[in-house]
Parts: sequence; structure tokens; C-alpha cells
Amino acid sequence: MLPAPTRRQWDLARLYVKNVIEGPNTDIDRIILDVLETGALSPTLKSEFPLLAGNELAQRVVAAVRSVIPC
Repeated sequence: MLPAPTRRQWDLARLYVKNVIEGPNTDIDRIILDVLETGALSPTLKSEFPLLAGNELAQRVVAAVRSVIPC
């Protein structure tokens, strides 16, 4: 199990994800948490955020999180 991300890592991950998609911090935080828990974007999350259903955009979001927080 990996250690919990630091506040700085979380803030950077949020910033990097927001460079890919726009949204309130609460939604971005849910996306980051999903990537950390599953290693990708879950089908449930993709159904809640149809914008992420596209594979290319989803990969960019996952890459943004992973570039700051190893998972």
C-alpha cells in the first residue's frame, strides 16, 4: 500500500487535472480519489461524468494524477 499523498501532491494533482478538464474542486477530488483507488477511472465515475467516457481524455486525466502521485 502506498502512503497517502501529501497536501502539495494533492494540490498539484488537482491543478494538473484542471489543466485537462474544468470542474469544481469537489468533482476533481472525486476523480483523483478514483484514480488512486482503482488505478484508472471507474465505469461508475465515467457514467457520472460523460465527458470522461472518451478514452483519450480519460487517459490524460489519469496521467495527470499519476505524474504527481504514484499509484
